[in-house]
Amino acid sequence: MTTTNDRSPDLRVSFRDFVDWQAKAGSFATMAAFTSNPVVLAHDGRGAETLTGTFVSSTAFALIGTQPILGRDFTPADDVTGAQPVVLLGASTWASRYTNDRDVVGRSVTVNGTPTVIIGVVPERSGFPTAGEVWLPLSMIPGLSDRARDVRSLNVIARLGTGTDVSQARAEIESVAARLAAEHPATNAQVRARLVPVDEQYQGAASGIRPGARSSGSASSSS
Repeated sequence: MTTTNDRSPDLRVSFRDFVDWQAKAGSFATMAAFTSNPVVLAHDGRGAETLTGTFVSSTAFALIGTQPILGRDFTPADDVTGAQPVVLLGASTWASRYTNDRDVVGRSVTVNGTPTVIIGVVPERSGFPTAGEVWLPLSMIPGLSDRARDVRSLNVIARLGTGTDVSQARAEIESVAARLAAEHPATNAQVRARLVPVDEQYQGAASGIRPGARSSGSASSSS
């Protein structure tokens, strides 16, 4: 999902709005947020390397129907402030940096200088709307939960609940956004939610997402 206002047709979503959407929009079985930034992987017996890090909420891979090929997925416990920092490797990083060593799970590295434990490996063709060489919980973005409501840096995807159609979901998320605009006029005045099919929003990049997953909104029911 995205947001929009009179000045911009395609804003992203703030962390605080995402939390409220999750709590107040019952039409969706699952919602996930993500964003990408360069990260430096180091202190694992190899030279420091700058990689594309994709930060995701713990629901992300379950939402798109993807499981790690080694190790475990993120859990809600990984995605809270103060949790043990963990990382999932992309398959290409696992191959190029660790020569597909299955003993990599449990190994300690640093990510942007923070000691972090490798918990698994994500398939190369994960079906996710964006590529990632390493994957990290949203909680590892410094200060994310303290950011102002008008700092809109996240992308959001969602899966409709069973029995919910697109028009119902659209009406509900638009209503939630309208309530947030009334409750937080300094940051959310004229900010509206916008629902867009995943493959329209990401131009086919998410073609591997299993039926029922959607970004910015329009979606079939999950099975």
